[in-house]
Amino acid sequence: MTHSPQYAQMDIGGYSHPILFPPAPVSCYSVGRAQQPHQKGKTPRGIETKAETMKTTVLALVAATTLAACGGGSSNYTTRGAYAPTQLYATGPLQRACLSQGRKAASSQRCGCVQAVADRELSSSQQKRGIKAFKDPHKLQVWRQSDRASDNAFWDVWKAFGQSAAKLCS
Repeated sequence: MTHSPQYAQMDIGGYSHPILFPPAPVSCYSVGRAQQPHQKGKTPRGIETKAETMKTTVLALVAATTLAACGGGSSNYTTRGAYAPTQLYATGPLQRACLSQGRKAASSQRCGCVQAVADRELSSSQQKRGIKAFKDPHKLQVWRQSDRASDNAFWDVWKAFGQSAAKLCS
């Protein structure tokens, strides 16, 4: 689409001089459309004013910010900007043995945490042997003082497990 320059006559000091006006700017809204007359205070359909564009941009930013504040992310991130520790929980033989003994400090949460730590650090045979320790705590003393290498090895593993459980489940 080409536009021809427009000329006008201007009278300067009694002499008429032609003045060249550049072609009118073409906006993306007016290409291929006939300009429609509009009423005062109203813009033609399909043409946004700067204020409307700014309003749309601000609303889009507010919506994006709101969604970003709500979503995703780590579930253990606190509102104070620090990470809260993730609570461990599992079900299994040590968890059931812990709950069945009726100790004051035994709660579903604490015994579940002990089971989760046991799942990380103890084999299934060590967990089965540990159930005996829950039922009869004196057995731990016997195993600790035993001359058998297997009892001493179990005691070392159980002691490390107990320290980990105390640290993670208190």
